[in-house]
Amino acid sequence: MLGRWLREPHVAMWWRETLDLAIREPDMIGVGLGPAAFRACLERIASIDGTLRTVVTDPEDSNVRSVRAFLKAGFVVTAVVQLEGENRTRCVMARQLL
Repeated sequence: MLGRWLREPHVAMWWRETLDLAIREPDMIGVGLGPAAFRACLERIASIDGTLRTVVTDPEDSNVRSVRAFLKAGFVVTAVVQLEGENRTRCVMARQLL
């Protein structure tokens, strides 16, 4: 299903740019769904595009749950930055793909 969605024209033009995840159900927060979803998406994307070597994300550093989920999915913090025009800082995080 993810592969078909990634090939849709309206998604394909952006899929290298962003991938957002929001967990709607409160009882699903904190049970490992975020890291599992990140890992599954990365595995699928890597299987579609074998040239992709690194994935980078930049959650707000105040979003502790998001940062923790990325860490559990194998990302490492490479920098903390404040983007021009924003009044908050972000964790720049990267994960190497094999």
